[in-house]
Amino acid sequence: MVVLPDRGMTYEHPDVLLTCNALAEADVAALRFDWRTPRPGLDDAVGDVVAALRLLRVHPALPGAIGVGGFLFGAAVAAVAAGRDSRVKVAVLGSPPAEVDGSRRPLVDVTRTRARVLILRGEGDDDSERYVPVLSQARVTHRVLPHDRRERTVREVATWVREGF
Repeated sequence: MVVLPDRGMTYEHPDVLLTCNALAEADVAALRFDWRTPRPGLDDAVGDVVAALRLLRVHPALPGAIGVGGFLFGAAVAAVAAGRDSRVKVAVLGSPPAEVDGSRRPLVDVTRTRARVLILRGEGDDDSERYVPVLSQARVTHRVLPHDRRERTVREVATWVREGF
């Protein structure tokens, strides 16, 4: 599973690190990385994720199931990537914005996914709720989970991902 940070957030941010640790405890391999630039555009970021997913798919020690998840901007990138790659089985969107750089691509592209989608809704996060009706209309299996207590949330994310594989 590829786990993506927000713009300006590093791969060592507690949300990213704790999620990856919980995935490892659930026997799910996780790949995390920093963006190549501090404020990548959506297309550049999606390109990086597509390359990371390709790497995971061909890794000899990993099973064929792949997933993608992220926080804020990383969640938007994960939504686009999940919509583009039918081999993605699980997507985790942590407080995903409905628009990035004036584009609604994350909200539109995720409706094409075949993945199970878990939306982590933060306090005061209005955009997460915008994903629910479009996913429902597209008949995408999804669930919304409040992102309130990190330790509990990361365990539930790991369970969701493991069950999706």
